[in-house]
Amino acid sequence: MFDFSPLLDYRMQLNNFLQHRFRSTQDLRLDSSSTGLEHALWWTVIVYFRDCEYGRGEGATKGSATEIACQIALQALMQPGIGH
Repeated sequence: MFDFSPLLDYRMQLNNFLQHRFRSTQDLRLDSSSTGLEHALWWTVIVYFRDCEYGRGEGATKGSATEIACQIALQALMQPGIGH
C-alpha cells in the first residue's frame, strides 16, 4: 500500500492561524514577482501581515514560492508576542 498523505498546505494553515488568532485575514497580503525567461521563470513571493514582511519564498513555480513564504510567515507569526 502507498501512503498518499496530503501535502502540507502552508497557505491554508496560515489563513486558518490568522483567522483563529486575529479573527481576520484582512491584513494578510502576498506579493509575487518573477524574473527570467518566459519558459524558465523564477518566482519570489513575499508575505506581509499588517504591512510587515514575515516570509519570503523563491521557487521555480509561483505555487512553490508561495508555500515556502507562507511556511516561513506562519512560523514567525506563531512566536509569542509577534503580530500584535
